[in-house]
Amino acid sequence: MTAGSLRYGAVTAKARAMFGKRLRRGDYGKMAAMKSVAEVAGYLRAHTDWGRALEAVDISDLHRDQLEALLRRHSFAHFLRLFHYVGREDRVVLRYPVLTAEMEQIMRVMRLASSGHAGEYTFGLPEYFMKFSRIQYGLLPSVKTYDDLLKATADTDFYPALRRLRPPNGEFPPYYQVETQMRRCYYRSLNGLLRGKKGRDGALLREAAGMQADWENITAIERILRYYPALLPDIFQYLLPAGAHLRPDEVRAMISLGNAEGLRGLLKKTYYGPFLEGREEDSLEQTGQLCLMSFYRRHMAGGTPSVFMPIAYISLYQNELRNIIHTIEGVRYGLTPEDAEKTLVML
Repeated sequence: MTAGSLRYGAVTAKARAMFGKRLRRGDYGKMAAMKSVAEVAGYLRAHTDWGRALEAVDISDLHRDQLEALLRRHSFAHFLRLFHYVGREDRVVLRYPVLTAEMEQIMRVMRLASSGHAGEYTFGLPEYFMKFSRIQYGLLPSVKTYDDLLKATADTDFYPALRRLRPPNGEFPPYYQVETQMRRCYYRSLNGLLRGKKGRDGALLREAAGMQADWENITAIERILRYYPALLPDIFQYLLPAGAHLRPDEVRAMISLGNAEGLRGLLKKTYYGPFLEGREEDSLEQTGQLCLMSFYRRHMAGGTPSVFMPIAYISLYQNELRNIIHTIEGVRYGLTPEDAEKTLVML
């Protein structure tokens, strides 16, 4: 037995036990058939492990935003409990989910600003999460200008990219420009973190990050081909300089189509082809998410105990959170359970 197996045997067993408490298709079906967000909250509290997030809350008049904030807070507390078992020499991987959370919070501020609601940000993460994060969260609720955002993010990995985008007049730059550069910065930082990880653990972490980048590029190409063909001459400005299984010639072939017709046909000839079979009704974004979650689940279920296991579990847990949020949105907007299920990524 390797040192990694001995060190991470307990945390892997804990992760697998927690994964066993995941929501099933029947749970989503019951929630999707409910008539209000409060009913969904009641089901989560009474019948699922997410109930701990709602123990001290009056759910009778709970709004969607409030419920989502409580669930996100719970998910990060969950993450921190699991990473308590990660060895000091492997703590660098803590930056993996923290980087993701930092990017999400910065983009939340940008979404508010782009819709004319700058300054309406509310803090949605556990306060003790701040000891892992480099954002000055206390400044985010008062962000009203782009310079305010730069000040709040000055110590983060994202600051250089954000600073380069500052318009001369100090206004907020277009959302899509910020999103593109943030994601590029995210993958540069992520690859830097993982570059020093050796052996099987490092290879799995880098492959997972590369697969995620591949699918982000695929969906970006589809979006530009379908909706923004005028951007094709500059398309590489919107793609990530990272990946795991897509070859450069395959990327160029997709771009050369000129439109989105035939894109799935080309993708079926790549490494990811098997994941598209029988999923014509799913969006490419959903297919990519399913591909990545299947990768995490396969290795967590049958892989050797290692630092990759808590990363795999947390990724699967975040997918469950996204499914719950989509279900809540379906209830709020009156979708049928059948239509609501189409928005989920089920393993």
